[in-house]
Formats: sequence, C-alpha cells, structure tokens
Amino acid sequence: MKRRINVFLVRYNVLISLCAVSLLGYFSIITKIHVSALYYVLTFFSTLSLYNMYRLFPNIISFRAYKRSLGIELILYGVTITAITFSLISDSLKYLYLVPFIITIIYKFPIILKKELRQIPFLKVVIVALVWVLIGLIPFLHDEIKSPENLKLFFPQFLFFIAITIPFDIFDVKIDTIKTTANLFGVNKSLFLAKVFLILFLVSALLLPLSFNIKVSHIIVSIVAFVVLLNLKNLKSKAMQYYFVDGLIIFQLLLVYVFSKLENMS
Repeated sequence: MKRRINVFLVRYNVLISLCAVSLLGYFSIITKIHVSALYYVLTFFSTLSLYNMYRLFPNIISFRAYKRSLGIELILYGVTITAITFSLISDSLKYLYLVPFIITIIYKFPIILKKELRQIPFLKVVIVALVWVLIGLIPFLHDEIKSPENLKLFFPQFLFFIAITIPFDIFDVKIDTIKTTANLFGVNKSLFLAKVFLILFLVSALLLPLSFNIKVSHIIVSIVAFVVLLNLKNLKSKAMQYYFVDGLIIFQLLLVYVFSKLENMS
C-alpha cells in the first residue's frame, strides 16, 4: 500500500502538482486576494501533464513504448483540463501564462542556440525557480493597482525555490549528463550555495511589508528547510527526497495558513 501511494504521488507527479497549487494558496494568503478556483485547477493539471511528459517520456520512442500507461492517461487528462480551464480564465492573464510556457519549452527543447537551456551551467535551477514562481504569481497580477505590490512577493519566493531546487542537482549528481550546479561546483559547494539562497530568502521575506505572524512563519519554514539541507545525505529514496524537499512548499503554505488564522483570532 505504501509503495502504491509513493508511486502515485511521486512517480506520477501528483505531489509536485499539489505543491504548485500550494504556492497559489500561499500567495493568496499573503496578498489577501482570493482567485477563482479555475486557476487552481489550471495550475494542478498543467503541472501534472507537463511533469509527466518531461519526466516519464524524455523522447518519442519512450512515449510510444508506454502509450497505454497511467502516465499517458494523466497527460491526456491534464492537457484536456488545462485547455478547458485556460480558455475560461481572464484574457489579460492568458498572455502572461505564455511567458512560463515558452520558457518551459525552450528549457526542454533545443530551440535557441541549438541547445536546451537546462544544459547551460547553473541556468537550470534559475529557470525552474523562475517558472514556478511565475505560475504561482500570475493569477494575482490582474489588478492594475495591486499588481506592482504583488510583484514584490516574487523575489523571496524565487530565492526559496532556487534553494530547494539545488538539492535535486545534488541527488542526481552521479547520473546527470548535463552540467548542473552539483556537477559544476561539487556537492559541498552546491549545498553551501543552497543554504546561502535560503538565508537570502529569509532576509528578503522579512523585509516585505508583512504582518508579524506571517514573518514568524517564514522564519520557521527557513529553519526547517535549513535542517532538511543539513540532512540531505539521509534522504536515500526518491520518495523521501520529494516529500522532504518539495514538501517544503506545502509546509510553507500550512505554516502561513495557521499563523494567519492565529492573527485573525487575536
């Protein structure tokens, strides 16, 4: 039973899709803006389809070999629901969604300079962090008055996602064929770099005009994330790696939610 749950959540990228939805929830709480459920559905299924497509089927041959697998079904369902929800969202935001979509395409396929962007040293973690934060923030950029303020939220989360993306370069250092952060700088320096970005995330988050309770939640998530970074070598299985590192995104949402409720009660 445990193995089936791990396969469903990790192998078929349901966990990472929940993380994407959690980021929307996080931005909703700290901006105090409630967005339509359409954006949550769009975010979940677009993430589900793209991650299954990229991770399970790196090329056309592998796609044909598993054309009747659950992964294919999830991609088809995901693409269908993504297309439907995308057609229903605000027209002004549709153009903004094209930005992370185009970045995602050229990240994977050699369209520019005949090279995948992920093959450029260190650019991989930057692109992953950029796309994640853009997708999470776009639904909150529909208000011309509040949008400039909401853009301030971009930078701390961008740093946070770099900090939790670098560990995956470390996990895959022995099997990666592209020049990742870990291959370029080594495991120890990459881990140090992740810690630096985590500290920068905390400092920049504390400088935001957020309430005391919300700032406390950022301090706690930073401490927990730091502990996770210190214990990366103990995360032996893929499931543990995803639960403890990607799970920090969900943990961040839960903390912010709890502390915002405590604030409202006081």
